[in-house]
Amino acid sequence: MSGLLKKPVVRITLVIVGIAMLLYLPTREFLKITCITGVPVVFLILFLGKQIRYSITWIAAMILLLAFLGGYGYLLISLPERIEVRRITTEGSMLVAEGKYDAAIAEYRKLDKLGKKDKMDDKVAEVEREKNAHRDVELARQLVKVKDYQEARKLLEAIPRTTWAYRDAAKLLKSIPTE
Repeated sequence: MSGLLKKPVVRITLVIVGIAMLLYLPTREFLKITCITGVPVVFLILFLGKQIRYSITWIAAMILLLAFLGGYGYLLISLPERIEVRRITTEGSMLVAEGKYDAAIAEYRKLDKLGKKDKMDDKVAEVEREKNAHRDVELARQLVKVKDYQEARKLLEAIPRTTWAYRDAAKLLKSIPTE
């Protein structure tokens, strides 16, 4: 086996597989949970080995160790749900960036099935703000074409800074002649 690992092709393949695994969302989430809980567990195990068995510090460290292991188990049990929530929010964000607002809202509505109604409501509200801001920028462009600069300026100045459309609004606002 060790002779096999010395071959460059095998090493490169293992590195490529390792990198590919890190790009896969479930693997990243699992590794994150394992590292966050694993490091304290290792220190607690090392600490326990240096303590007198059944002393107060040993018992306290053991309780803490069991709490970390219980938390790790809970995080692993809820891992598939968290992965799905992350997938939905990522997909929804990509759809918003592409300007597919209705598809993004439909994607975010899937969060309700996972019991994440509050998060769903927040995300849908963000998309609605973005959709309205984008609509207002387009309307302002039409108003600029017909030289209704005052109305266009009003629309553009009302666009929230937190939206992606704000950048377009700011550019368009600069191009409007001052009266």
